[in-house]
Amino acid sequence: MRRKNYQKKYHAGWYAQNGDHRRQQVKDRRRKIKQRYRKYKESLSCEECGHSGKDNAWSLDFDHINPDEKVVSVSHLVSSGYGWERIMEEVQKCRVVCANCHRKKGYHEQRLKEMTGEDLNPTPRPKLSRAQRHKNRRRNKIEQDAAREDALKNKENLSGPKRKNSQ
Repeated sequence: MRRKNYQKKYHAGWYAQNGDHRRQQVKDRRRKIKQRYRKYKESLSCEECGHSGKDNAWSLDFDHINPDEKVVSVSHLVSSGYGWERIMEEVQKCRVVCANCHRKKGYHEQRLKEMTGEDLNPTPRPKLSRAQRHKNRRRNKIEQDAAREDALKNKENLSGPKRKNSQ
């Protein structure tokens, strides 16, 4: 347990010193992934109507073929900075459709659900409510801030006592 506490303090101190650099690295990595993703979408077109993503890649969606296999949305993976291989794993489970065709599909599924009374694509509910996730994020932030402050205090204490100049 002591090692765990030491590691926690050490990493909090390291992050206090190197946090700006690390945040910049993450920001750059996410930017590069988003650029690569945008370029990839420009090479695609809608599988239903043929709408090209060349001029407006933003209008193309990735529609999961089997919703049960969906782990997370492709856009979430991209915006969260996941690796390209992980993003492409999720893309392989999808078909490319333009926003219009995607909305039409959703509309027709909804109409069918109303007529038959059954849900074709039941949405799995998250295990935690939105409020609970928010509460957890807030608690984690408070703990991180406290660890960072402790690390800074320890760093000041580690410098040792001030020496008097001997004359």
